[in-house]
Amino acid sequence: MGKKMLSLIVHLSVVLMVVGLVVNSQVAREVPFEVVSVFLSPGPSPQDLAWDGETLWVVDDLTNTLYQIDPSKGEVLFDLSLRHIEGMPDVVPGGLAWLDPYLMVADAKALILYEVDPSDRTLVSVFPLLEFQRAEGVRSIALTESRLSGLTSDGKRLWATFIAGYSSSIYRINYYEGLFIDHFWAPGHTPMDLAWVNRSLWVVDGVHPGRIYQLTAEGKPTGAYIPSPGPSPSGLAFDGTYLWVADREEQSLFRILIQD
Repeated sequence: MGKKMLSLIVHLSVVLMVVGLVVNSQVAREVPFEVVSVFLSPGPSPQDLAWDGETLWVVDDLTNTLYQIDPSKGEVLFDLSLRHIEGMPDVVPGGLAWLDPYLMVADAKALILYEVDPSDRTLVSVFPLLEFQRAEGVRSIALTESRLSGLTSDGKRLWATFIAGYSSSIYRINYYEGLFIDHFWAPGHTPMDLAWVNRSLWVVDGVHPGRIYQLTAEGKPTGAYIPSPGPSPSGLAFDGTYLWVADREEQSLFRILIQD
């Protein structure tokens, strides 16, 4: 290969790299936000959050307990140990979502969904995810090698994050039909949780420094992101106005307003 040709290739590579950086810088957009309030987490390791329309729910994976929180004061209104619910032995809570009138609790390791009625402290139904089918065209990942890290609801179906390194993924689940109906790659290697916000998904990646990325409902990154208000974000929930972020290291619950 001649020197001129080699020089041309090197020059072209540099140009493409610069263009790529410019494009990426245009796509990435930090969204301003305001921390409205901060409350101490009711347990030492908040894993996931859910909003029931009036109050916030927290599941802690060290105490294996569900906590109902007053969103204006941060006070615990109600707590329920998962160990005290018949039919839920040794659950490792990895995800929490509200599907009126029940809470959906996901076991991070066994990959099982539990439908819980908090009003009478009972287990309603059990859905083993490893037995679920995949809709036509839905890509497959090795679920047995993944850890379910977060759960949310769009009002009808569930969305779940699975940590598997470079194969970390997000699935949309029709749990009553036992079906995975959509799949796309997560924005980051450690998706801890996600929230359904105004017909889009916000996904929090727990690698320091944590970021919360916006995706379309089809899983396409919009480029918008929020820096995590805490160093170790683990859970998200949206109450219709504010985004709630749980942080393990600070053992706190942040209520933030997205200014976009």
